[in-house]
Amino acid sequence: MARAVNDIDAVRMATGMGLVALTDGVVLGLATIGFMLYINVELALNSIVPTLFIVYFTLIITRRMGKGFRQAQQTFSEVTESVREALAGIRIIKAYNRQSWGYRRVKERGKYTSEIIWS
Repeated sequence: MARAVNDIDAVRMATGMGLVALTDGVVLGLATIGFMLYINVELALNSIVPTLFIVYFTLIITRRMGKGFRQAQQTFSEVTESVREALAGIRIIKAYNRQSWGYRRVKERGKYTSEIIWS
């Protein structure tokens, strides 16, 4: 459930603002390169070559961030599932007077998850 909600939000942001940012970046980037080449080819090449390295390193960092994002989504999903289980079984927990056990279980899962995310 948590993954579905968060994935839907991520897709919504990517298709909304992400598409606008991509279009702006491509159009403005090509226009800027065209104007730079029109004004002075040598200076344009001096600024375009370092930009290629920046783009390359950005791609590497983005891949690493994607792995971290997937791990964070997985652990968030586990915590959400733990809370959902506790809420779904609240009658049984109360019937056997196990409120403190349920609280500790959810708290430990949350603590474990935060340690994984921030380590």
